[in-house]
Amino acid sequence: MDNTDLISVIIPTYNRAHLIKRSVDSVLNQTYKNIELIIVDDGSTDNTKEVIDSINDKRIKYIYQENQGAASARNKGIDLANGKYIAFQDSDDVWHLDKLEKQLKVLKQNDADVIFCKVFLFGNLRKRIVPKNFKEGFLKKDSLPVEISNATLLGKTEVFLNNKFDMEVPRLQDFELLLRIQKKYSIYCLNEALFDYYLQTDSISNKPEKLLKAWKIIMQKNNDISTKQNSALEFLAFTIIYQAFKIKDIEIKKELINIAFRLSSSYKTKIQYYLHKICFYKMREMLYKSITIPIKNIIKLFKKII
Repeated sequence: MDNTDLISVIIPTYNRAHLIKRSVDSVLNQTYKNIELIIVDDGSTDNTKEVIDSINDKRIKYIYQENQGAASARNKGIDLANGKYIAFQDSDDVWHLDKLEKQLKVLKQNDADVIFCKVFLFGNLRKRIVPKNFKEGFLKKDSLPVEISNATLLGKTEVFLNNKFDMEVPRLQDFELLLRIQKKYSIYCLNEALFDYYLQTDSISNKPEKLLKAWKIIMQKNNDISTKQNSALEFLAFTIIYQAFKIKDIEIKKELINIAFRLSSSYKTKIQYYLHKICFYKMREMLYKSITIPIKNIIKLFKKII
């Protein structure tokens, strides 16, 4: 590998002193060694700095800023990056040790601008691989980059210098970023899980008002979403419905469901909604792929409900 191919890895962190060393070690111990690790501390009040100072590795650059949010911290890291490529990691997640090596190799082989990998998602006492709706190869322009975590991304530095994280979006910042990147650059899917994602109880995903605000901003700034392929719109609508039915606030739930039906009002989406309403959450993947039961049979089964 060319020694000039420096990768700048950016980790934003906020009060993750109890978790961050595991994440940092997964970066520093990569089989690909030509990296710099930029840790942007977004106003932590715990002993994050002491934990980082205890790690003896000259590749680490620690920067402290007043609390402005993860998007601001990632953008700060982008501005400070010296690498030809940039990758993002989160302070509570773990990369597999060959992640960067495999991704850089495939990115260069295919002359892609950005590459992402699959993820082992740990939570609710189970493990699953996401995203499932992408196969090996380039993303089509009429697809939607749903369920792609920023911590799976590796890309040319110029891509992220020209497309920084939107600080107005309180959630789904990776999805919003990739929507913009997709319009001008190529995105490649490496069909291998090289990253472990752990759901945290204090995650922003437990703040429904921020989720709703994020979807409103994304829909407002991306009027062309409705032009995407039907299956992509259905999957995005399914995702929002799934999120909505995990929220207790009735008004926020209703607004999210309305957004889902603005994206897709197909029979599949309607059935998905009613199945969630009667708590059949596990039917989600089956309905989307229509493998286990033909969709026409499901429609007949739920026609009275609809």
